[in-house]
Amino acid sequence: MATIDQRPLKAYVRFDGTGRIVPSSLILRRKMPKVGKWIEIPAYECCNPTTTTSTSSTSSTTTTTTTVIPECIGDYDIGQRRDGGTVAYILQSGDPGYDVSLTQGYIATVLDLADAEWGCINVLISGADGTALGTGNQNTIDIMAGCATAGIAARLCGDLVQGGFSDWYLPSVDELNKLYLNQVAIGGFVGTNYWSSTEDDADSAFNQDFTNGVLGDGDKIAVLSVRAIRSFTCSIVP
Repeated sequence: MATIDQRPLKAYVRFDGTGRIVPSSLILRRKMPKVGKWIEIPAYECCNPTTTTSTSSTSSTTTTTTTVIPECIGDYDIGQRRDGGTVAYILQSGDPGYDVSLTQGYIATVLDLADAEWGCINVLISGADGTALGTGNQNTIDIMAGCATAGIAARLCGDLVQGGFSDWYLPSVDELNKLYLNQVAIGGFVGTNYWSSTEDDADSAFNQDFTNGVLGDGDKIAVLSVRAIRSFTCSIVP
């Protein structure tokens, strides 16, 4: 059997206050994070450096495959072109999912996509009601699963491959509001009202007026502007 060259790496997992490993906390980096309780574990890079498998033991042994969080390369500044688009927002303390040891946020496409309907009027899409930061991706998945209509706003975003990335989605109302607040720095906004992925009811969904920030609900058959986003996460190197 052929052997595979394995290069030792430093990998760390974080523990919570009860001594349990925090799910999805596995990271690769040069030094142990200074914030929180971390422990170094053995890990090897092979074939696909973005994932690794670790085994932890509490009362029983569980093997979990976890996506490795990469180290941040350079700074992330709102309005900066990188990672397939333009940096639109960086999570702050108090935001859902905020972690002091990570840089997290959203990348927006450089330009608007085609104007489109929200789609499937008179149909209530199960699950597409997330409003908070971090819910737009699941909203988009639920819309695409529950509405087969071609060319709708969520499908334009979910099917998009741009800048080497294919994980774009239609933002939730709170994510869309971050685009509104930072629209000058982000640039490329030519429309007036932009769709969010947040459904209101079977006939309407939420959109935002980018001239005054007013959030409203409109008929799903209305043709409005669309801007896609994708999320990013990387670990801060001390």
